[in-house]
Amino acid sequence: MTIKVIDTHAHIVLASAFGKAGKYGPETGLDENGVPFFRIGEYKMKPMQYEGTIFMENNLRIEAMDNLGIDLQLLSPNPLTMFHRIEGDIANEFCKIHNDAMVESINEYPDRLLGSATLPMQDVDAACKELERAVKELGLSAVSTGTDILSDLMIQDLMTSTKQLLNLIFHYFFTQLLQVVKKVLMIGGWEDMI
Repeated sequence: MTIKVIDTHAHIVLASAFGKAGKYGPETGLDENGVPFFRIGEYKMKPMQYEGTIFMENNLRIEAMDNLGIDLQLLSPNPLTMFHRIEGDIANEFCKIHNDAMVESINEYPDRLLGSATLPMQDVDAACKELERAVKELGLSAVSTGTDILSDLMIQDLMTSTKQLLNLIFHYFFTQLLQVVKKVLMIGGWEDMI
């Protein structure tokens, strides 16, 4: 029996989505001192060089996966590009473009890469429609979303839409993630790492 190694937490930055959220970007560049940055709205993350790295170059990603013994990777959007707090119409259009770009990217290595959709969570109806398109038309395997803006009603509406659509749902809920990591470390006998 062959056991495959699957990495379910791998971010990607998609150049074809740059500038597609209007004034919010996203974009890469160099500041006046030559320091690379990644801009989302008014926020500039520095120093941050995505170009020429595994975040933007799938051939480098596959090489790294091979070196690490990873057979399959689920790519998810950079959390900063989820844009849950911008105008709904801009977010909706950006998500469509981003999800289309995700498909283009994973199609470079279809036996090695899976993709996760991003959704315009500020508009639950639009999010449900984009979720259905992302899964049924685009063939994406998962959805990635932030949780800091989700209400119980939004979650209920979205879960109703996802019941028959998705295999995986990933949320960036770091407090729960940390609790899981602590439990895994304790079960593995690595309590001293907590």
